[in-house]
Amino acid sequence: MSNYHDFLAGLYAQHRQAFRRLVSNRLLVGADAEDVVQDAFVRVLAMDGSIPITSPVGLLTRTVFNIATDRHRADKVRARHVNDDCEWETVATKDANPEENAAARQLCRRLQETIEKLPPRCREVFVLHRFEGLSHEDIAKRLGVSRNMVEKHIIRALIDLRKCYDAFGQVVDK
Repeated sequence: MSNYHDFLAGLYAQHRQAFRRLVSNRLLVGADAEDVVQDAFVRVLAMDGSIPITSPVGLLTRTVFNIATDRHRADKVRARHVNDDCEWETVATKDANPEENAAARQLCRRLQETIEKLPPRCREVFVLHRFEGLSHEDIAKRLGVSRNMVEKHIIRALIDLRKCYDAFGQVVDK
């Protein structure tokens, strides 16, 4: 197993910059390409060398591309559902008074900011679950992580959102 780790470490050192350029130039402009490349190597490392790999660079290239594509899709979904003109802001109603409408819009913006501040993988899992409607199992398969890890990310996101909501309520009530 140590030889496998050493082999992958060598591949990482040799090809990291090329993979970063692939991700940055083609798929994730402005995103953290280094995270994508590291995730790809972690996924391949998790294979532990038990499966013979005929083309390690090809496998890594495909893995980098798949992760980048998944993140690009998640970014598009997030942009569609979480932006300055968010549909959440339609919580303001004609029946509510102007102060309630303003408070609802402000809460939406704070919740959006909270989602944006989540760690990248946590945010990705949350968006896939809440906005794309994927099950924990489907997310785990797509991202190459355990179902337990998916649940932890969702719980983390919900806790942060709950804290934001509670803090907002305390500010509004004062």
